[in-house]
Amino acid sequence: MKIKSNKSKTLFCKEDGPAPPAQIYYTFFLCIFFLFILGCKYSEESPILFFDENGGSEYLAAHSKEAAAGEIRFEKNGEYVYSLSKEAVFGENSSLEIEYEINMFVESDESAALKTGLESWSLPFTLDFLQQEISRGESIRYKTPLVSSGGENSIKELHITTRGVKGSNLVMRIKSFKITPRELGFSLSGGGVELTPFVTFVKDRDAYIISPPQEYKISGRAQVVSGAAQFGAKAVFAERAFNCLPHPGGDGLFLTFPSAAIGPDPYPVEFSGRTSRLLAVASQTPPFPEPRLADAYFVLNFPQVSWRDERYEVFRWESFPSILIFDTAGYAAQDRLFKRLAFFSEKKGFRGKLLKDEEMADSHGWNAHDYSARTLAAFFNLVKEKNFQINKEEEELREILLSNNIIRETATGIAEGRGAVVSISRESGEYLRLLFMAHEGFHGIFFIDEEFRNFAYERWKNLDGAAKRFLVSYFDYQQYDINDEYLIVNEFMAYVMQQSAGAASEYFGKTIPSRINEISWRRGALPAYNEETGLWTDLAKFFSAEAAAFSAYARSRWALDCGRVWRLRK
Repeated sequence: MKIKSNKSKTLFCKEDGPAPPAQIYYTFFLCIFFLFILGCKYSEESPILFFDENGGSEYLAAHSKEAAAGEIRFEKNGEYVYSLSKEAVFGENSSLEIEYEINMFVESDESAALKTGLESWSLPFTLDFLQQEISRGESIRYKTPLVSSGGENSIKELHITTRGVKGSNLVMRIKSFKITPRELGFSLSGGGVELTPFVTFVKDRDAYIISPPQEYKISGRAQVVSGAAQFGAKAVFAERAFNCLPHPGGDGLFLTFPSAAIGPDPYPVEFSGRTSRLLAVASQTPPFPEPRLADAYFVLNFPQVSWRDERYEVFRWESFPSILIFDTAGYAAQDRLFKRLAFFSEKKGFRGKLLKDEEMADSHGWNAHDYSARTLAAFFNLVKEKNFQINKEEEELREILLSNNIIRETATGIAEGRGAVVSISRESGEYLRLLFMAHEGFHGIFFIDEEFRNFAYERWKNLDGAAKRFLVSYFDYQQYDINDEYLIVNEFMAYVMQQSAGAASEYFGKTIPSRINEISWRRGALPAYNEETGLWTDLAKFFSAEAAAFSAYARSRWALDCGRVWRLRK
């Protein structure tokens, strides 16, 4: 008997006679050991992370040396398998995100697919099908919808299959896998590329379209977020369509279409006009009174039946997120929130005072409101200092302001934070709601934007003296404190901008001066009246010029106009 051995194996060679029983058993167990090794999968920890639905993470186990490297080379066809230590469970509205980079622009026939269970998804290497480009070395985050298979809603293994080309230099580096909330569409802003299946660009319609099969739609209600279109766009949903007004600057500006405004099943979503983002996402209604994100158009037209509280609804203005908009069911509800503030901040003879309910019961507040962070902080700080009894709605307002950092609680009292509050009411008719939304909206912007304030001050400084005398007299008639220049400049701007620039001639040349003219002792504040035109001609001329200047400014800064603070038309 000869026994030949090395480090890796032992061979038994029969020369004469049967092997001893011990050697037979040894050979048997050694064969079993080799069969076990051959039956086991190769497994090596990969540097690729997998993130589950709860944010937990683990490194994947790779089942080949090529897979373990995390760099997939396309010189030949291949399959790269990764597994988890335990199954990752996903929810009803989930997707699997794979993040990867490619080292070159792809122009040949290389391709790759991601397989999870029975689902297989082609991975994009270019955005040619969206008429967009990927920068070299930019991360792609491709999000594929996860659906239950045979009652199973978990992932244990991930497969990447490739179709290569001989001599290819293409390399795909996998960075991570992640279970994420389901989205449909694309986003090229905010760093890298986010992309999902079922989004295309139709060239002859110059439109992006999201149109998923039923099983891949977002379950429940969905809302849609688009980027700002430089030359305007049209958003079309299954039930409704909107014109998106042009915006001169911005990939960083977005427009959210709430589910309450676009219907329960918005697909197909069609957006004409080049944009950096078009995403359908699950609609999540925040708990009241956390503000809902909305353009001013949707504040005006949000279905009241979808309000979370029958008294009022709270919105965060999407174009100016530090401004909150309160829409109230009626003037009574609005008064409960803001009437005391109106007297404290603006009313002649009452500024800086906290009035009891009975002291202001017979006086009118405003039908629409606007307050800066500084004014709100001063009001609630005085309430705290004096231990003044305020009503339930004012207490709610204080908590909303605190939670949104418009006011801050400090060791020495209530201090201003950042932002502003404006309010309109459903009790106002449609025309007044449009007028008030523009008036109050521009007040809100005035509070938060120093450059805009400086522009308004400059216009006031250079305004003709006759126009100034007239307007100050009117503000006095309206019970504003005319000794506060900040207030006067703010109101001058808002009255000029509350209607279209084309309406300024009639409004300032006839409507307002007619009210002043009815009070004999105020008539001295009016310039000459033109019987032939029926206008105070100088006022019409001066304020038309102001409206044109303010409108041009708002258009260049925010794509807004006199009489319009919303970015949509239905």
